[in-house]
Amino acid sequence: MDPAMVKFGTTTGGGTWQWRFKVLAPIKAAANPAIASPADKIATVRAALSLNIKELAAILRVQRPTVYSWIEGEAEPQTENARRLNALFELARSWSGLAAQPLGEDVRRPHFQEGRSFAELLSEGDLNDPSLREKLRELEAAQRARTTRKKKSLRETLAEKGINLPRNSETVDMLTGKRISDE
Repeated sequence: MDPAMVKFGTTTGGGTWQWRFKVLAPIKAAANPAIASPADKIATVRAALSLNIKELAAILRVQRPTVYSWIEGEAEPQTENARRLNALFELARSWSGLAAQPLGEDVRRPHFQEGRSFAELLSEGDLNDPSLREKLRELEAAQRARTTRKKKSLRETLAEKGINLPRNSETVDMLTGKRISDE
């Protein structure tokens, strides 16, 4: 039985009911990724790279039900699928080492040659290609640049649009929104 499974039962009316719960908490940096289960790897990939099941299946070149069977522990990936999953898992770990936040919508936004997204690059190519790690660094730099931009005041934003507000021409009561005259 998978160590991430919790199994317990209760007896009601002479019968035994059993429930299984699977813990899908992502592992950010497993000490030994070789022992991580396919479900743990999928959880890590989905959490770090913000992929949905459909995108993940396309990248791994399998059908969605196959991914679900790996998550539930009902099946194990075949050799080639396991290689692709391991390579994707390593990319997810690389992203977790670069950024504190998940990749988010950047995975779907066109950033690269011919307007392709990172998810498209993953599904089209070799997941062991070193250029993918470089693309992750580019995405991290773009995220960092977006979050460190200085917030503009309303006055600055309006000035960019050609609307110049006179400075201190009127005073407004913040509670009522009414003008306060100087008289």
